[in-house]
Amino acid sequence: MTDHRHSPETTVFVNTCVGNPAICTMTPITTAASWELHLKWGEDRGWTSVNPAAYYKCKNNMRYPECAQ
Repeated sequence: MTDHRHSPETTVFVNTCVGNPAICTMTPITTAASWELHLKWGEDRGWTSVNPAAYYKCKNNMRYPECAQ
């Protein structure tokens, strides 16, 4: 594992209008939290989603998935 990133749950409000005449309301759109580890195996590299427990157990230079157990 070479890096990690966490995105907290976020909510944004979008103005939604329907009808004529328009009736507008603010609609909440929520994106779930995510936890990811950046893995490197030879020339292969990429991000993989993990659960929060694995995210906090694994540190840089540890081997995944062993570090998550």
